[in-house]
This record gives sequence, C-alpha cells and structure tokens, in this order.
Amino acid sequence: MANPNSFRNLANNLVSQGQLQALWRNPSAIAAIASLLAHGLLFAALPLLPRQEVRAKEADIKDPVSITELTPAEQSRLPDMVTLPPVELPPISSAPKNGSLFTLPSLSQPNTRTSITPSDSLLAPPPPLPIFIPPILPPTQFPSFSTIQIPPAQPAPVRPVQPQASDSPAAMPSPSLSPAAPVSPSAAADSPPASPSAEDLNPDQVAAQPEPQPSPARTEADIQQDLIARQQELRELYTFRPEGTSVEAANSSFLSWYGEAMGKDYGEGEAEPTQEEVTADYLKVGCPLKKTQRAVVGVVVDAESQIVGDPRLLKSSGYGLFNQEALQVAKAHEFKNESGGNQVYLLGVNFKYSEEVCPPGFSPIAPAG
Repeated sequence: MANPNSFRNLANNLVSQGQLQALWRNPSAIAAIASLLAHGLLFAALPLLPRQEVRAKEADIKDPVSITELTPAEQSRLPDMVTLPPVELPPISSAPKNGSLFTLPSLSQPNTRTSITPSDSLLAPPPPLPIFIPPILPPTQFPSFSTIQIPPAQPAPVRPVQPQASDSPAAMPSPSLSPAAPVSPSAAADSPPASPSAEDLNPDQVAAQPEPQPSPARTEADIQQDLIARQQELRELYTFRPEGTSVEAANSSFLSWYGEAMGKDYGEGEAEPTQEEVTADYLKVGCPLKKTQRAVVGVVVDAESQIVGDPRLLKSSGYGLFNQEALQVAKAHEFKNESGGNQVYLLGVNFKYSEEVCPPGFSPIAPAG
C-alpha cells in the first residue's frame, strides 16, 4: 500500500507554490483554464438535457395521396416496350477517322462574317463634314505709322565768294608783249561765250542782284509736328467709319445734292439718273484691309459730256482712302451725255481685292532703315 506522504510529496514536487503564482499572473493561462472548465461543464450537461425537445417535430400530413392502380383495359393501351423496333446505330468502325464532328475551323480561313451596314445599326451615322471650312482670318492689321521716314532738311548751297575788283596797279594784269596767236573763225564760233566776271559787271548791277537766303533749318519740334499730322492722316484713311454706308443715308445724300446741283427738288416728273459701274485698280495702300469696297459718286454732265462742278460722294465705302480714290476715278471717267441737257449720273466705283495686287507678305510702306 502506497504511503500518503509519498503522494503529497509528489504533488509538492510537480506543482510548487511559485509555479501556481506564475500561472495566476499569466492571462493566457487563465483563459485556457476557463475554456477547459466551460467545455467540461457543457459535455457533462448534454446527457441531462431532454431528448424530446431536441428532436425536430415533423409536420403532420393533412391530405394524404392515395396510390392509383390501372385497370387491365388501361394497361392494354400502354405501348409495349418489347415490341418497339430497336434503334440501329452505325458501327463505330464505319465512322470516318477524320470526321468533321470535332474539327475546329482553321485559323487561316478568312473571316466570313457579314459586315453591318450603317443602315442596320441602331445608331445613325454622323453627318458628313462640310467640304470647305472657311479659314478664320486674323484681325486687320494697320500699317505701322512709326516706319514713315521724313527726309532730313537739305542744307542750303554755299555761294562761292566772288573776288572784288582792286584799284591797285599791282592787281591789274600786265599786257603781254608777245604777239597774239591768230584765232581761226571756226574756233571762235565753236567756243562758248565766256561768263561775265565780277570785274566786267557794273557796280550797280552787282548791287541789284539779290543774294539767296539760306532756308531756315527745321527744328526737332517741326519734324515731330509733321510726323503727328501724317499719323493722323493715315489713321483717318484706314479707320472704318459706318457713317454714310447705308442705303438710307445714300438716298438722303442724293436728294440733298440733287437740289444743290440742279437747283430744284427731285420729284416724280424728273428724269431718272443714269447709273454706271466701273472697276478701279485696287489701292496697294489698302492691301492690309484685304476687303473689296464700293463707293457711289454723283456727277452732273452737261450736253457736251463735260462734268459740271465737283463730283459728290453719295454712298461711302467706309474708308477714307477708297472714298478719295473714287472721287478721282469719277473726275477721270468719260461720260457720254446724249440727252441734250444736263444729266445726272450715279457712278459706282468698285475696288476688288486680289492677291495679284496684294501678294502675301506685301507691305505698302517700306520698313525703316
């Protein structure tokens, strides 16, 4: 029989007091011990639970289905599986070795899929692009006014000082004692007449001749004023002004000018003015504008086809340089008046822009330098 003291000593040797204290201080050990105790209690309590409540209760069948048996008459109408002819299948040996049953189409074959036309598509095709898209022109660049050069003032020519006559005998030339060579008449005729010297002129004639006065030198302020005036003139020529460009303004100008030129108002009984159209050369100074312009000038012509008075600008082109040129074209135009009296003409002057007159990169004003 074992000694109880030996078991006590063995327990003391296995678990000492220091090890127990170390286990109680370790949270992992406490969690493991608690888990073991909980699972042990669960396994111990399972046999004590009631088995009737654990089992699932089956639902009661309310409408049981009865088994139906066929009568001999009904069974006679059923097909007899024995009398059916057997299905004849081809033997395996007769099947082609390289049959097309499992053959895949070759990758080298062209794609035979039909292409979908735009009409079959659900989406309508986009509208075609326009054949010509007008380019966006850059804004009109006026010529630089700073490139205009004003020529410097020319200095006045210096007049050579004429030697004055002296009364001293030393200044008088002594006559030559050698005989003079004979002069032929032809040589005398060919030689130009000698210009009179200061000694040959009468003192009164010398005093009467006015001496040329040197022109006063232009100052920097005068040159600056001329440059400003030129810039203002060019600005007026190149600036678009809408006054007088409309048809209403042209009709008003015609009525006013007709009363002044003909001495009476224009009425229904008056003869209608003769209208003519001319095409003038495009001004090279107007190349930076790159626009076709038209102006209408009113002219009165007498019975001899001569212009009476000055032509009047009735419809403006919008630019001063084309308006001035239109007036000059009207003055130089040849009119043929066959009415026997004064006739009013409305002359339309057209300026058509073309790259032949204004090639790309053309500058009407030469750069400075």
